Amino acid sequence: MPIFSSSKRASEIVDILVDVSGSMSQSLSGAAPKAGERTKMDIAKRLLQDVIAANLRSNAAWGVKYFGGDCQPVRLIKPEQRKVDDVKKYVSKLPPPSGKTPLAAALRMSFDDLSTHKNPKKIFVISDGREECEPAEAVAEISAQIKAYNITQTQYSPSAFGRLRYPLRVFPVPVGRVEQQASAQLKTLAEDSGGKVISGLDGDEQNPTSRNDLKAAVIAQELPTFAAASRRMSRSALLIILVQALCLAALWFALSTLVKSLESKIDIQADAIKTLSEAVKTLADKK
Repeated sequence: MPIFSSSKRASEIVDILVDVSGSMSQSLSGAAPKAGERTKMDIAKRLLQDVIAANLRSNAAWGVKYFGGDCQPVRLIKPEQRKVDDVKKYVSKLPPPSGKTPLAAALRMSFDDLSTHKNPKKIFVISDGREECEPAEAVAEISAQIKAYNITQTQYSPSAFGRLRYPLRVFPVPVGRVEQQASAQLKTLAEDSGGKVISGLDGDEQNPTSRNDLKAAVIAQELPTFAAASRRMSRSALLIILVQALCLAALWFALSTLVKSLESKIDIQADAIKTLSEAVKTLADKK
């Protein structure tokens, strides 16, 4: 049974994975936080609110999972369409940071939830670290699985004059200082799925470009827009006109050939009749 009860009405399905491993209790620099200094978890909660609020405006069905602790990801809320007033309630349910980072398990759970639905799908991964509960290859394997899945997700749509795609995109949102191996894992996830790493959102002065990247990732629709459908229609109409013109040209050539053939036969028959007539007249004159 699909987990997303309201997915057919949603413009897209968004699953947000939040890292609650022990390192999220650190400051952005990776050190123990000083008095009054915000932790990575504080930043992650704010980013969670940003992503949820933006997706609510785009009529998406969204859900939240967190991963950490005992290496088992937890489905906090299943993706459904919700009200803005619910945002803070769900953010407050995130547990305090502890344990390791089961990134692969969280991605696997999200992929299993999303892959059966015929909607555009997105996974936002808010994290500071690399996979710690499974071999590093586990993240690469799920990334390859998502890539292969996206290749197969095409469906013909007459109303859109072409083939629609219902892919699953991954948008990693790094928090704080991310080590090289973790950065490589997140980058691979984004590239293999057609998503994008959205960095620079965890400081006091957020990068305007990063904010625009997040906004674009949130509101981007994989379903064709009216303009895209119009372009498809224009191309289809042009192709139809071209085919019709070729058919008419072929028909005209065939008719012309037939007419010339008939004319030739008529000329031959007329000559034969004329010859016969002259022969009859000659015989009559002799008599």
